Amino acid sequence: MADETYIPAPVSCDIHRIEHGEHRIAQYDAKTRQGPWANLCPDCFAEHGIGLGTGKGQRLVVGRRPQPQRAQKESQIRAAISAGDLAMAEDLLVELGDDPDLTPYL
Repeated sequence: MADETYIPAPVSCDIHRIEHGEHRIAQYDAKTRQGPWANLCPDCFAEHGIGLGTGKGQRLVVGRRPQPQRAQKESQIRAAISAGDLAMAEDLLVELGDDPDLTPYL
């Protein structure tokens, strides 16, 4: 999991919305120290979040993910295959929006 994810529109901080009846823009989707995951504003992330990364949380970015340059990604796919890292090659194909079938690159 990346440290950030793209969302189409802003979301509210769950803690401020539920506990305080307030609207604050969430900038994180994260696991809390209490256990459940929540959309959190920066203050709540600092107080309740456990960090960023796989199994911890990610920064929310409003908008569309920038499209990678296809030739550069295809070069990275070939390099990953040459290095024997097929999982990385499949991940790069998914980033391109392609089916993670490596057959055309083998």
